[in-house]
Amino acid sequence: MEMPSAQLMAQRFRPSQLEPTAFTPLQGEDGAVSHPYWPRFDRCIDYIWVSEGLHVTASEVGFNRPSPTDPTIWPSDHAGVWADLQFVPDPRGP
Repeated sequence: MEMPSAQLMAQRFRPSQLEPTAFTPLQGEDGAVSHPYWPRFDRCIDYIWVSEGLHVTASEVGFNRPSPTDPTIWPSDHAGVWADLQFVPDPRGP
């Protein structure tokens, strides 16, 4: 979590995962790879922030593979994050 915004969020919330989500080898119509100056999947830039009262039952990176029929086609220039969350009842009641 190198970005100041992520560091600020982490003071109050926790991320569901920290696996790398950036950057895929997405190519433009001319064949040029997006963000050629950054290594592929070298950092986490997408988060699901969770507060107290929520339990992360599962969380992973998604959209992090190219098309099975064309390895130059990617869903996005970076992967996404998904999470299954469960509400934790407050022991003090409603």
